[in-house]
Amino acid sequence: MDIVCCYRGQFIGIECKAGTNKPTPLQEAEMSKIRQAQGHTLVVNELNIDDVQRLFAVIDKGSI
Repeated sequence: MDIVCCYRGQFIGIECKAGTNKPTPLQEAEMSKIRQAQGHTLVVNELNIDDVQRLFAVIDKGSI
């Protein structure tokens, strides 16, 4: 995980990729473990970086 944080009590792991790069199998396995533990994961690149802000907004609303 490139970025690991806790926001309003929610664990978040963010994998940063450039262009069309994809997470490795090991990274996918780690993200799966985080989700199984009720955490949140994102894979972001320059095209979808706004997903981070959207996740924070959802957490702020208490929807998660």
